Amino acid sequence: MEQLHGGRFVTRLWRVVGAMLLLLSLLIAQSIQTSRSQHEERAVVEAYSVARVLESDIANLVDKVRIALHTVAVERERRLAGGAGDDEATRAYIANLHVNVRDVLGIRVADDAGRLVYQTEFATAPAEDLGGQPWFAKLRDGYDSNVLISAPHRDGAEGPLVVDIIRRVEFPDGRFAGAVVAPVPAERLVTLLAAAEAGPGGSIAVRGEGLTLFARYPVLAGQDGAVPDALRDLVARGEVAGTFHAVSPLDGTDRLYSYRRVAAYPLHITVARSTDEYLGHWRRDMGVVALLSSMLFAVSIGATLMVDRAWRRQRRIAHLLEKQAHTDPLTGLANRRHFMEVADAELARSRRYDTPLSMLMIDIDHFKEVNDAHGHRAGDRVLQQLARTCLEILREVDVAGRVGGEEFAILLPETEVEGAFEVAERLRTAVAAAEVPREEGLPIRVTISIGVAAMDAATNLDTLMSQADDALYDAKHGGRNLVRRFGQRG
Repeated sequence: MEQLHGGRFVTRLWRVVGAMLLLLSLLIAQSIQTSRSQHEERAVVEAYSVARVLESDIANLVDKVRIALHTVAVERERRLAGGAGDDEATRAYIANLHVNVRDVLGIRVADDAGRLVYQTEFATAPAEDLGGQPWFAKLRDGYDSNVLISAPHRDGAEGPLVVDIIRRVEFPDGRFAGAVVAPVPAERLVTLLAAAEAGPGGSIAVRGEGLTLFARYPVLAGQDGAVPDALRDLVARGEVAGTFHAVSPLDGTDRLYSYRRVAAYPLHITVARSTDEYLGHWRRDMGVVALLSSMLFAVSIGATLMVDRAWRRQRRIAHLLEKQAHTDPLTGLANRRHFMEVADAELARSRRYDTPLSMLMIDIDHFKEVNDAHGHRAGDRVLQQLARTCLEILREVDVAGRVGGEEFAILLPETEVEGAFEVAERLRTAVAAAEVPREEGLPIRVTISIGVAAMDAATNLDTLMSQADDALYDAKHGGRNLVRRFGQRG
């Protein structure tokens, strides 16, 4: 029973430790997930803030150019309405206006055929007629007084990459009268993007109508302006802002993108932060957490193993001591005290359930002569051989014990006296047939005498043993190597 309780203790210990480690694992996993979400949210907020600032900066730049173009267009329309021609005053007016708009290469005015009418002296090179530009037909065919923004192109054969901001000019009757154009260097847009902060590995881009790439920072050689599918979906749904993850088709970097549309203009801004960068601190922190957690788990399991082993060792020692206290060290059978305890318990059980119980008392014939003739070591081997024979013949429920020097007792639960007599005969025959080997000389053969007694309603343990002893006495005085039953005569 104590051994069982010891097993239960170890099992419960492992269950408790396992439950605690599982709970700790869940808490750590939740903490890791929460920490990651917080880093992600922080990155979203930071990217969103940068996008808002860039939206404002780019909108201000376009607004400033738009106002300048509007001023020139109104002046052009006024002169067209009044029949005034090209003169130095107009040129001086435009040049003077350009001084306050340093973000453009120049301000150009074209007539309804696309021929240049005015061009400020600050333009990098004489511009070609504008009638062949893709946006010219669109501006001519559409009745729109707002600005158009062109796709990036070279300003002249060897000029810089520019984005044209264009304003329609009209006759008094509303007919198309030409355009006012201000080319903005793409490098100026890159400068605006570079002033923002997207972190190491981040990227910032501004795109125009159709998500054509206008500028990107950092600039990559051979960038083709490939558009993430998630960005196309946001724009197609008419969203003015959004957040998504995508792997850049330009450099293969996984990034978190914050998207904003520039109010009132067909311009789109994306601020992307590298996932490796904004999760770098989180991964380092989680590496420390994982290391500490692993150490804690290892210590917990190691400590539990130590307790487990110590407890099992203690139980083994206790079991060994208990066995030694209950067992005859020579034969391995129950000693007299333990046999009496078990016999008393079996007797009470048989009385309670009204089941039969029998006892055998065994004595080795002429054992003193064996010791005298062959020595005590041979005598010990005889005792050990008898014990082995008993264990071979008896059932598991039977109890055998050494109750004296060469005297043994066997308790046979749920066995009538006739059955006990048969068991005794088989045991006597087996012992007589067995040979006890010796270190020197021929093996020894011995015989035993057995007394059999059965419990009745008035029998107690002392009486039952006394009756079996009396039967044993009859067997020995009847010639030995015999089985006698209590009350049997002759």
